[in-house]
Amino acid sequence: MDRPPLDPRELLEAFARVRENGGCPGVDSVTVDHFAEGSAAACDLLAEQLRTGTYRAFPLRQIIVEKKSVEKKPGSKEHRTLLVPTVRDRVVQTAVARRLSRSFEEEFLESSFAYRPHRGVDRAIARIRMLRDQGYWHVVDADIHSFFDNVEFIPLEAQLAGRGEPDWLTALVGEWIRCPAWDGTRLRARDKGLPQGSPVSPLLANLFLMPLDMALASRDWKLVRYADDFVVLTRTPAEAARALGLITAELEKLQLELNASKTRITSFDLGLRFLGVFFQKDEIWTPWRDGPREQGRVLGMARGMPAEQLERFRSPRTPTVMETALTGAGVRYIPSGTAHLKGAENEVAYLYLTEQGSVLRKSGDRFLLEHEDKIVLDIPYHKLEQVLVFGHVQVTSQAMVEMMEKGVDISFFSWGGRFHGSLAARKGSNIRDRMLQYELWHDAGRVRETAHAVVANKIANARGVVEWLARRRNQMKELAPVRDQLAELEKSALGNPAADLDTVRGYEGAAARAYFEGWGTLNRSEFVWAGRSMHPPKDEINALLSLSYTLLTQELAGLLEADGLETALGFLHEFDGARPSLALDLVEAFRHPVADRFVLSLLERGEFGREDFGHGEGEAVLLTGGAMRRFFGFYEAWMASKWRTGTVESPTFRELLRREARRFILFLRGQAGLQLYRFAPDEVEGGEPGGCDISSVTT
Repeated sequence: MDRPPLDPRELLEAFARVRENGGCPGVDSVTVDHFAEGSAAACDLLAEQLRTGTYRAFPLRQIIVEKKSVEKKPGSKEHRTLLVPTVRDRVVQTAVARRLSRSFEEEFLESSFAYRPHRGVDRAIARIRMLRDQGYWHVVDADIHSFFDNVEFIPLEAQLAGRGEPDWLTALVGEWIRCPAWDGTRLRARDKGLPQGSPVSPLLANLFLMPLDMALASRDWKLVRYADDFVVLTRTPAEAARALGLITAELEKLQLELNASKTRITSFDLGLRFLGVFFQKDEIWTPWRDGPREQGRVLGMARGMPAEQLERFRSPRTPTVMETALTGAGVRYIPSGTAHLKGAENEVAYLYLTEQGSVLRKSGDRFLLEHEDKIVLDIPYHKLEQVLVFGHVQVTSQAMVEMMEKGVDISFFSWGGRFHGSLAARKGSNIRDRMLQYELWHDAGRVRETAHAVVANKIANARGVVEWLARRRNQMKELAPVRDQLAELEKSALGNPAADLDTVRGYEGAAARAYFEGWGTLNRSEFVWAGRSMHPPKDEINALLSLSYTLLTQELAGLLEADGLETALGFLHEFDGARPSLALDLVEAFRHPVADRFVLSLLERGEFGREDFGHGEGEAVLLTGGAMRRFFGFYEAWMASKWRTGTVESPTFRELLRREARRFILFLRGQAGLQLYRFAPDEVEGGEPGGCDISSVTT
């Protein structure tokens, strides 16, 4: 069972913060003081609604306020529209924001100063002063056109989903940002924008602008950003012009644009105004410090919502028929939304079947999943490319035939994740490529060279992951011995290209031992790491690693088979019946940078506890049903993740697997050398992959 989203204690602590901040009532006209009179009972009720999925947010109350004098710029509006949640919704949002901020803080860059603990206007001003004194004299003074009003929902939700946050949390955030606004006479639907006045909006604003922060951090330009107001300091006017071009391009990817009338290139000679502070040459003026800071007056406030209209929002939220069916079957469907993004790719859909005793059938042009005589999932063929079946789940022969005809691959696993086999329609024989593969396999010298390249690349990626983690966690000293040992093994492997296969495998084994010994330092979870154990995994961390490796290997095997190759013929991994040795060879490049970092991210966030694991045959430790369904959701989000290399957005991990298969074909044909995925720790900014686009089905 999933853990409760928020408990009454967390909500009461959040209310204390809401009470401290004060503010007006929302559309239900309940004031902070009124809520305080029954706060304990109210928080108990909210916790129960969140646990049962019946919580429902109220509409937002529209309030027009005058801008503070320090906020006004030439050409700016004289007022600001706030959309204020009710007190009870502010309590839940504050609790969620506090929980999210703990993990976000590890990833937000130093250039961001707004809405973060122990940071603020004074720190931002001090940063500008320091950079000015270091010679960063030229400035891009930028303003995003109506930032909070123009944040698109789908890219924001994709960024949040890419972090692998729990389903209940992403669903809540989606509901809050899409809440309708009450203007005093009618409800107004909203199709974009972060509500100013909502406790969770500042955190989401920083998350949404992280790609901009990361792109600028890769250059010798210095960003100082306070929410949507920011400056970029450079050493020369030419660099400032280039920085402005990059800013424009990055904002376009986020479907935002600069306000041309309020964006300019200036210098400290000409003067700069930022956050109400005036900079001129070596001088700084803060006029708002000389007296009481002027507060923005309320120019208009929507009246409270009539009782009869409020009533339908007070009623517990009733799940839709489809949601009820999916929940009953343990199904999670993540719709594709990012196809609307510029340059976004439509990821294929994956269906994970884990509900024991269920049956997948064919019906017309659709697949139906039945459990206990109920249809719990109805999905058209075109939504799927691959079905993964775990444990005791039946698939009818008619459904299997339809999958093969429609090009939908189906793979079978034990409940613990051990791969049994797959069924797939042949998508092309590619007999010439297969013959080239046979020729390579019969050439002992080329087999040795290929295996050598696979191992050397794997060791390099292991070292890269250790270096990345050491910097990210400030553990350079603790991880130095592991890094140095891997570097020596990589050097030995590269310096001995004529080594026989046993020697090559010896390098791999030594590197694996060194790398996994370092996991004792990397592990920050409640679980004890006793070393790598396989077939079966004997502890919780190994269970997560083994399942991740299995999914990666099977996905790559499917891609190779689709290209007509013989997956049983590998080079580092010897021929062993139906074992996908070729996929095991090529997946080595992805084990540490993709699977291991994924598992570490799950452990760091505490996504799984001891109650999420059980025991299988022998000493095997396995995820339980509900936990496995959550795991698949996190895995799909991770595989669809993107990050930035310099100013270039990376492909998803899933696309990198496809590229690996295509590159191996080119290698067989002699059109390119063996190109394996290489993890570049120096080029990964901001920690884990950020925004992602997802189109997947998980059960």
